[in-house]
Amino acid sequence: MDINVKKLSKVDFFLPHTEQNSWIAFFTHQLAKSFEQLGIETRLLVSPKNKDPKQFLDDLFKHAPDCTLCFNGVLPDENGNSLADLIKIPHLAILTESPNNFLSLAKSAYTTTLSPDQQYLDILKEGGCKKTLFFPLAAPIHKGINRPLADRTGSVLMAPVWLDGEKIKAFWKQNLPKKMTDFLEKVVARCLANRSVSYFHAFQLVLAEHTQEEQQQFLPWTTFSLFDQIESVLRETDMIELLSALDGLKIDLAIEKGTLKQWETRLGTLAANCTFHEGVTPEETLYLIGNTKIFLASSPQFKFGATTDLYTALLMGAYTFHSSSEFLEWGYGKDRGVFFYPYQNKEAILERAKLVLAKPELFQEEVNKGRQIVLESETWLNRAQLLIDFIPSILGQPHGAV
Repeated sequence: MDINVKKLSKVDFFLPHTEQNSWIAFFTHQLAKSFEQLGIETRLLVSPKNKDPKQFLDDLFKHAPDCTLCFNGVLPDENGNSLADLIKIPHLAILTESPNNFLSLAKSAYTTTLSPDQQYLDILKEGGCKKTLFFPLAAPIHKGINRPLADRTGSVLMAPVWLDGEKIKAFWKQNLPKKMTDFLEKVVARCLANRSVSYFHAFQLVLAEHTQEEQQQFLPWTTFSLFDQIESVLRETDMIELLSALDGLKIDLAIEKGTLKQWETRLGTLAANCTFHEGVTPEETLYLIGNTKIFLASSPQFKFGATTDLYTALLMGAYTFHSSSEFLEWGYGKDRGVFFYPYQNKEAILERAKLVLAKPELFQEEVNKGRQIVLESETWLNRAQLLIDFIPSILGQPHGAV
């Protein structure tokens, strides 16, 4: 070890200033507890947006940390000023989603941006982020639930995010040229059909199939806001197709507060077989996962990375249906309690679901194997150790060691 590298001793974690029961707050507490278990002093502070900045800085400097950390980062203010640069303390911005809305982090010399998907590192670097790191999300530091599948009373569970993809598609048809709308629909279809192509890369591939003249016509519409829209349509399409494939089965949906009417309308006749759990906390969601035989994890936006869904589902002992992903299939593709469902192959999806529900004991050993992998290498405690090993390299200078 380089004797000149500063030793890490204290990290401050910034909590979101709203939605204290959100998954972001849950992740923050989980990672902070993990650091503490590994011998690092931690402190939880509420982000300064709705707090007196002077009081916040006074609190911060009473016992200044070696590093600060925040899920989805502390973005620069309207003048482009970064908190990390102001206080000259290295900051880790751990993204939980694609980087479309976080490229302003590149303005900060003291911020390192962590991406949950390896393919998005290129986008961050092209956007000017000089220090990046691949950092998939993780399962809770929790013993999990090892209740046998056969003893569980729940059948199928999904915890979807409301995205309103139908509204976006209607906007496209009303405001974009038909060629552009057709182009965007092809991008979504290309991404969904390929286990290794992100929607950014699908955009480039489909664009290359058009003439130079057509490409020039598309470019004025190409913004990061448009990529946000593509992602929302992509994710909602995959979720609805998956639920449609399981039509006829009883499904529990853990949904966000205030979205029940929207989901009932969007699902139409599919809603008749669904039991909605509105506004459940992360802890309550974990309980639901621990009582279901099958958990549906739709994450088509990540092909070389991971959200928390698959790891958490396996930790809680559920057999998991997951969208195709080259990265995750490498580790969990065979006999690990995960079915990487083929997009639009409704027969295969329904057949597997019925088999798991009818004969859960046949899949128990698979789930146990996947759960053991998660316990050993995919919890927030594992991720904390990665960061503890990494952070000393960025202490004391902007953008870390060169």
